[in-house]
Amino acid sequence: GNIVQVLYTSYTKDGNVHDTNHGSTPLEFKVGSKQVLSVFEYGVRGLQVGQTRRIKFNCTNMFPYDPALVMYINEKDMPEGVREGLWIELESGAKGKVVSVEHNFATVDFNSPLADVDVLDFDIRLVRIVDPIDRPPLTFHSDIDNDETLEERERHIQTIVNYLEGLRLSIRGVEPERIPDRALNPDYRKGQDIVRELTPDMLANDLDLDLNSESSPIRMRDPLTDKIYTPDPQLFGEAYL
Repeated sequence: GNIVQVLYTSYTKDGNVHDTNHGSTPLEFKVGSKQVLSVFEYGVRGLQVGQTRRIKFNCTNMFPYDPALVMYINEKDMPEGVREGLWIELESGAKGKVVSVEHNFATVDFNSPLADVDVLDFDIRLVRIVDPIDRPPLTFHSDIDNDETLEERERHIQTIVNYLEGLRLSIRGVEPERIPDRALNPDYRKGQDIVRELTPDMLANDLDLDLNSESSPIRMRDPLTDKIYTPDPQLFGEAYL
């Protein structure tokens, strides 16, 4: 998966802001690595840079509140400038929210920000793909048909590329109504013959193409002409908006 950066704001069911990183450093994580809450993993699927998605996150009982995690910390053991309401991180890596500061001691709550929260609405915006997959183009493997004109061969390959791109967008969460029917139902006879045989295992093993992690549009090279084929922009333009 790609390394991505997102900005987010979460809202409680009454519409109040629960947490946000707008105005600070974007959250960075590798998709599929389970480094972050699942809401972020699902939230970025199918998004293009600059797009925002709202997603509901059910966190009931995920982080029960534990009174034992509210602790008194000597001020000398904390970062400078500690004040009420500030989130701090100790040298041990523990993160907590300062509840109060008095008499050189601070009361710090190390419970999760999601403790005892039932449902949150997240607005997740993809701001950057840090490490896009830049894979070489696929190679079109097919016997040369002497009865096939070059124009027919080009249409044949373009049909396959469009079909694979339609699958890629579908798997990555693009809404079905934005993926043209012709992309998933090829209209060229020889293209149909090939795509009917393409199973997920064949794509992964024979073409080294895992559509679950494929982040960039499909490209395919014809070894006969050395031409690179990409998805038809007139067919897929709407899917990238």
